[in-house]
Amino acid sequence: FLILAPFSHYYACEPDGDEAKRLPAKLKADGPWRAITVFPEALSSNEGQATLYITKQPGLSSLLQPNYAVVNTYYRGDEFRIDSTASVSTISLERAAERHGFSDACFLKLDTQGTELDILQSGRKLLEESVLAIYVELEFHPFYQEQPLFSDVDSYLRGLNFSLFDL
Repeated sequence: FLILAPFSHYYACEPDGDEAKRLPAKLKADGPWRAITVFPEALSSNEGQATLYITKQPGLSSLLQPNYAVVNTYYRGDEFRIDSTASVSTISLERAAERHGFSDACFLKLDTQGTELDILQSGRKLLEESVLAIYVELEFHPFYQEQPLFSDVDSYLRGLNFSLFDL
């Protein structure tokens, strides 16, 4: 997608305030985006505050707690160990689009460690009216407690006339 960067406004959510401040410079170095907006909130259907479970491997942090019965099966339990928690602000995808000006978004990328379906459901209008494609990281095993799996997200998106392009 970098070929489209000069013509695209890149929007990202990053609930960690310090990381949200660093992220624009990293994104600018990664590609020649026309513009970059990073907002310091987590996407969620429950607007307000939520607990972010910060794991030993920061890229595995989530609004959902790790499911140790599953992650230990794959010898990754230590990476999912919760080192700390933080209270973070949350906003729905719909409200974020309105507030930050991307209600005409045509592409979404989601990699939120188990909350992807919740986010998609919080932005149904956006999905129905402007989004043409979605790149979403999904799991076939519940690495997080109460995590929807591939089949749940696939079923929801098929109900909105999206179809699987690549796996």
